[in-house]
Amino acid sequence: MRLDLKISYDCLQDGAKRVFLDIACFFKRKTLEFIEDILEACDDGARFYIEILVDKFFITNDEVNKRLYMHDLIQQMAKEIGNDNIEGIILDPPYQEEVVWDGIAFEKMNNLKILIIRNTQFLASPKYFPKSLRLLDWKGFPSTTLPPAFSPSKLICLKLYGSHFRLEKPFKLSFKCNFIDFLVFGPLDWISHDHRVQAKVAGTRLSLHNTV
Repeated sequence: MRLDLKISYDCLQDGAKRVFLDIACFFKRKTLEFIEDILEACDDGARFYIEILVDKFFITNDEVNKRLYMHDLIQQMAKEIGNDNIEGIILDPPYQEEVVWDGIAFEKMNNLKILIIRNTQFLASPKYFPKSLRLLDWKGFPSTTLPPAFSPSKLICLKLYGSHFRLEKPFKLSFKCNFIDFLVFGPLDWISHDHRVQAKVAGTRLSLHNTV
């Protein structure tokens, strides 16, 4: 069965291959709407490629729960394929770990689009994020601010829950979708957001609806 899967994968269009690997590594069991918004920002035509993957049984679209699923064997094959051009990183160890670093590990990852970090305590704050990021999901973000040179013109999903991040200077979030989780800000006057995003403010905590 593994050989048949690999042959079927090799016959896919390049765009479908990228979407398949992204779903396998980052978005299994996520909602279809969330996946489409993130991947469309990463790769034009992602919705079309998702339909192809469903038709070819690489993924399953649960129309009741509106989520995408993938068989464990298919997901394992996807992770074995790999890619030298890093576009996504997920760090989620089974037990909380401490990370000693200099904060510049992302400096040369100019194609990084997806960064997910959980259950990890970084002993230094990040000094650089690539502008290519579309999804920044960091539970326990180790800083009260983002790197000063970070200008996330392509960012559409920002999750810094469980952290002490504060918005202390003018900073415009350019929303393409509503998938924003909990953030702790400084003065709320600095926030500029799309009319589609509904906000509930309690003190300095901003909770945006339609989160995943």
